Amino acid sequence: MRGRRAGLLLLPLLLLTAPAIRTWTAAATQRTPTPLPSPAPTPTPTPTPAPTPRTAATPVPDPPPATADPPGGVTAVGDSVMLGASSALRHAIPSIEVDAVVSRQWDAGVATVGADRDSGRLRPTLVVDLGTNGTVSAAQFDAMVRAAAGTRRIAVVTVRVPRPWEAEVNGVLRAGVSRSRDTVLVDWYAASAGHPEWFAPDGYHLEPAGARALASLVAAAV
Repeated sequence: MRGRRAGLLLLPLLLLTAPAIRTWTAAATQRTPTPLPSPAPTPTPTPTPAPTPRTAATPVPDPPPATADPPGGVTAVGDSVMLGASSALRHAIPSIEVDAVVSRQWDAGVATVGADRDSGRLRPTLVVDLGTNGTVSAAQFDAMVRAAAGTRRIAVVTVRVPRPWEAEVNGVLRAGVSRSRDTVLVDWYAASAGHPEWFAPDGYHLEPAGARALASLVAAAV
């Protein structure tokens, strides 16, 4: 009995003196990683726009010369309209000889062509640009054709002139070309329609652009 009591008394002492058992859990053994600081975003440099090169204004060149002249060259007889286009005509048709006079009438042109023929100066191709200064009849047209006898081709230029005789002159010229052999119509009246910028304020003398346009039209016909 005494021994049992002694054992019971020793039990609490053993419990008090026994080493404590430490229990580790997964949570205790797992280290929470310290998050690394996020790198600061690198600013994207804004590209500097390249400077826009300055382009110098390009002058509009004159039309190139014709690649070939008609055989034997060209004689051109006209009035002040042709006179205003003379430089452009020489550029477009290098062999051309321009005989243009201010206020020249059709009959005066016939006399000039006849004199050139008689002197041997009349070339195989003839350009006639008359009718700006007054009417032209069918008989006068035929007189021009006779004066130019022996030419290979006669190119007749219609007129654009704000005068009462404009339509009459152009009608005579078109009819004359239709019945005359070796003649061709250079229809300046039709080609210049809708181009007021080609003309001086009087409506028929030529600005530089109009002179170049007329010269190109004549060059294509001869």
